[in-house]
Amino acid sequence: MLNPLRLLQQAQNLLASALSERDKHQHFFVSLALAMTFVLGPWGVAPALAATLGVGLAKETWDHFWGSGFCWLDMAANAAGAACGVLGAAWLGATLSG
Repeated sequence: MLNPLRLLQQAQNLLASALSERDKHQHFFVSLALAMTFVLGPWGVAPALAATLGVGLAKETWDHFWGSGFCWLDMAANAAGAACGVLGAAWLGATLSG
């Protein structure tokens, strides 16, 4: 018999395993650094998010045609890094401005 809870646990384990790859960490931290740099520079939050995700999308598009293939989990890591970068930049900006 089909056990939905078991299927959910297996999916969670598979996702956790995929996201623990070194490559996903690289996507996350590069996106975090780009987003923080863009937000703390002359850009606002929306352009910083768009630019950061655009860089990640360009990288995945390159991978699609000439690399290992487009990976949605890489894009998820890019999005998570961009979001954390924006939040980190907002916190840092508020802390520095007193």
